[in-house]
Amino acid sequence: QERPDKEFSEKVNKEEREGTRKRKIGEEVVTEMFCPFVRGHYGTNESSNLPKTLLLLFARQKELGQPKYVMEQQDKQFRARVRLGEESYGSMAWEKNKKYAEQGAALVAVKCLNITKDDIVWKQTKV
Repeated sequence: QERPDKEFSEKVNKEEREGTRKRKIGEEVVTEMFCPFVRGHYGTNESSNLPKTLLLLFARQKELGQPKYVMEQQDKQFRARVRLGEESYGSMAWEKNKKYAEQGAALVAVKCLNITKDDIVWKQTKV
């Protein structure tokens, strides 16, 4: 017997598997994921590994324009969303500062777009 809410249950199951959900904020539809930013996962002084760096370089190379960040604050915690082209991404995790919140939003975008360091064309500087 087919469920009356078959379409809805399939959508929910798909979102649970992928770990993402869509949420409407005003007129904007944001793809969200619980992705806290943990600074220690990206090396000590290697900014090229950071999600914001990967997203920015990817956006420039694909001519998508500059990623735009919007901050949300609750008490002393922050979370951000990033708009890239027509898409918006955000982390559901609250962070201790604005920098980490932006990195968290960028991390969601990087995961959703499947961006890796291999996708980026790195320019070599002459020494």
